Amino acid sequence: LCAHLQLTTGGLSKILVLLEKRGLISRRNSDADRRSRPVLLTPEGQILAEELFGQIVNLNENVIRQAMSDEECEELTRLVQKLARFLDGVSKERR
Repeated sequence: LCAHLQLTTGGLSKILVLLEKRGLISRRNSDADRRSRPVLLTPEGQILAEELFGQIVNLNENVIRQAMSDEECEELTRLVQKLARFLDGVSKERR
């Protein structure tokens, strides 16, 4: 998580403590590694994440629709889907 969020371990710890206090995540001790604590979204955290994701999608869609015509949006959708299929195939080959 630290690498993906570009945070220090101390900074991430503070955020996780706050999220846990708000009831959005839960952390348990790992059976395999005492140094790690897997982070899971609680049902409340999952609801909030889905709401925020929906808002982000809507904002991005509005920006794209302002910049492109309907035809360009359709072409972009087709190209992104093509890229996603390709990347999915590459991912499966590496497993």
